[in-house]
Amino acid sequence: MYLEKLILVNFQSHKYSEFNFAPGLNVIVGESDRGKTAVIRALRWLFYNEPKGSEFIRVGEREARVTAHFSNGLIVSRERSDRKNRYVLIKPGEAPVVFEKFGQEVPPEISEVLGVQKIRLDKDWEVALNLSTQLEPPFLLFESATRKAKAIGQFQGVHLLDYAAKNVSRDIRNIDEEIRYKNTEIAALKEKLEEFADLPHLSARLNNLKTRKFIAQSVIERLNNLTALRENLEQVRQKIQENRDIVKKFGVVSVEKFWKIEALYKRYQELLKLKESYTGILQKKREALEILNHTTALPRAKEYLEEAMDTYFKLKTLQQLAEKRQKISEQKRKLLYIISILTPVEVTARKYQEILPDCKKQQELLGKYQELQKLGRHKTYYAGIIYKYRKIPELAQTLKNLEEKLKRYEQLTVLFHNLSGIHRRKKEQERELERIKQEVVSLQDQYREALLQAGRCPTCNTPLDEITVQKIIFGEVVR
Repeated sequence: MYLEKLILVNFQSHKYSEFNFAPGLNVIVGESDRGKTAVIRALRWLFYNEPKGSEFIRVGEREARVTAHFSNGLIVSRERSDRKNRYVLIKPGEAPVVFEKFGQEVPPEISEVLGVQKIRLDKDWEVALNLSTQLEPPFLLFESATRKAKAIGQFQGVHLLDYAAKNVSRDIRNIDEEIRYKNTEIAALKEKLEEFADLPHLSARLNNLKTRKFIAQSVIERLNNLTALRENLEQVRQKIQENRDIVKKFGVVSVEKFWKIEALYKRYQELLKLKESYTGILQKKREALEILNHTTALPRAKEYLEEAMDTYFKLKTLQQLAEKRQKISEQKRKLLYIISILTPVEVTARKYQEILPDCKKQQELLGKYQELQKLGRHKTYYAGIIYKYRKIPELAQTLKNLEEKLKRYEQLTVLFHNLSGIHRRKKEQERELERIKQEVVSLQDQYREALLQAGRCPTCNTPLDEITVQKIIFGEVVR
């Protein structure tokens, strides 16, 4: 692909100029100040978007345009006015594509289809290899030796070594700076750790105080239990006194009389049951007599049979009743004798039922009283312990302060672990730095061997010896 036609419209002195080019060398001739240099400026404006602004628009006109036709049918147009600033790309058989708002750079699509762009040889040095200005010297002949070396080195790929060396130098500086910063942090942390040198002693003291606090809490809890038991004891004593008053009301009753009364009461209950049974038998007898009176109208045979059976049962029943009556009479006689010499059984039984729970309570209260005496001895023992640790409330604030210091100690322990990690990373970075330095030395040796093997400088073609090579290496790379 080559430039086939160039059209300039209102570009500097060209109102409308059209140039047709042939393959190979083309020469534009003419008198001075007739617009020959403007053609080069138009191409630079098209290829590189230079110069900036709108000063190149012909005087009296509002719009300038440069259009390039290429041998493959591609058309690229650059237009500028007060209202528009754009590129127009026309590919064969396709609709025009307009590019706007591209800033100071050429749109990537335009650079790609043209295949023309500046070559960056350094961070602040770009070279336009396709176009040169009117008074521009031949390529590289008047540049400094450093720039010549950089340009030729980049063409040969040596710039990668230079780039690697710069990156290594930058990494070394960054690592050194980080090491200095970490050392400063280490010194500051060591100063902070010195403030807490007494923390182990304070920690031991804190553990001792925690033990005392636990003992004191146990003593206080036991004291509260003793206080509650004392209150229960007072209540028990009051109940005992009340029961004693009740016992006094009934007088003194011996144990033997008490058990005798209880036995008589049980016998009385049995007699009452026998009396009820005897009454029931009499009732059944009356019923049997009534039945006999109503059976007189039965047949004679049945009457004999029934009379015989009735006589048999009556005889048997009468015998049983006679035996029971005799026993009842004997028991009644004994009971009347006992009742005559003792207080009525009903009253005695009621008193017994009232006294029995009080006696049981007295036995329970006696056991509690003995337990209370034992608790009183424990109370005296723990009162001595409480007196011994009476200063524990005063140590509460000290304990709180020690807990805060212990918390700070734990934080510093975390910082110390972080510091250990920093030391470890520092050593790793030092090892990495040493490896990079060795790699740089190896690359320098390879560079030196390559230069000695070539025998001549790739920039100026000067013969090289060992001393010159060393100067080149130490002049370009910081070891």
